Amino acid sequence: QIDSAEFRPPQYVAHLLKTASVEHLLRRDDDLVFEVKALDSDMQMLVYENYNKFISATDTIRKMKGDVEAMESEMGGLVGRMKGIADKSAAVNDSLAGKRSEIDKLVRVRRLLHRLEFIFELPHKLKKQVESGDWSGAVEAHAQSEAMLRKYKHVKSFAEIQVEADGIISTLQEGLLDRLHAAYRGGATHTQTQEGVGVGPLAQVLEDVRLLLKLKADRGHLRTELWRALETHFKMVLGRHSPTLRQGDIVGEGGSSGGEGEELQSLEVGMSRLNASFVAPLLDAVRDFKRLFLQEGQGPGALKDDSGTSASELARKEEATKADLAAASSDLDGLVAELGRAYLGAARAIFDHFAERSALADGW
Repeated sequence: QIDSAEFRPPQYVAHLLKTASVEHLLRRDDDLVFEVKALDSDMQMLVYENYNKFISATDTIRKMKGDVEAMESEMGGLVGRMKGIADKSAAVNDSLAGKRSEIDKLVRVRRLLHRLEFIFELPHKLKKQVESGDWSGAVEAHAQSEAMLRKYKHVKSFAEIQVEADGIISTLQEGLLDRLHAAYRGGATHTQTQEGVGVGPLAQVLEDVRLLLKLKADRGHLRTELWRALETHFKMVLGRHSPTLRQGDIVGEGGSSGGEGEELQSLEVGMSRLNASFVAPLLDAVRDFKRLFLQEGQGPGALKDDSGTSASELARKEEATKADLAAASSDLDGLVAELGRAYLGAARAIFDHFAERSALADGW
């Protein structure tokens, strides 16, 4: 192999002279001449291509040098302009230094006046909201001002405002509790739509419980009230799906029956209506119960300002919070179990009803 590193020309030529014929030697000579010319042509082509690349690189470098020089000039001008801007900014800051402190004081005074205006108008605002039925707005307004009133209760005017506001909120709290009691004790926790989905005072019950929790009412008492309201509501839903009850006996909010005189025609229809008006609303009610009583940061320990509170007091509040969450979880489990048993009873009644109808039909 001529291209091999171990190739030795003298030995190769001597070997050819000894072993090859004249015709073979002449043909080999022609091949070598052709290969040498081809190599020369390739070398010339490579030199030409590299020369072009070198020329192109030289032009690019020359252009980059010009661009860098122009950029250096522009950067020098930019640095000068930035320095001028910095000097003018410093001069403006120096001229406004005294006025800035006055502006800050005026802004703080304005904020304080706005808070004082809100505090001094609080009793009138609370009365107006309570009279107009905006109980939620009254509770929110009282919650916003409670911390400030408590902080400045040593000031006579603030103390008088706090007493008046607390009196209004106390009356509001009694009204919320009365409405909460009446919601289920009056048997009015449920109305029925044409689709059989419960609506009505139950949403108001949940809102009243939320407001009472914000007013720091007894959590255990509120859980009991909500437990009873939910139990009454969903048992009334199940009662309205008695298999012997005609659809015309279920009257919606507008007074229409939605299919008067229509009796349940099949087990599938009866169970579908029962599930639509019981299962999904019950899941929503469970989520609402958890949101009100089982979220993190709730309970007695959450209603606090820890500044200046002793470690023993914090520990006591933490234990109270754990006990409250455990009690709420137990109450919810009991409610779901009770309503689950009621649901199974209603479903069994529907099954028995259609089984009896089937037996009677077979007898005929």
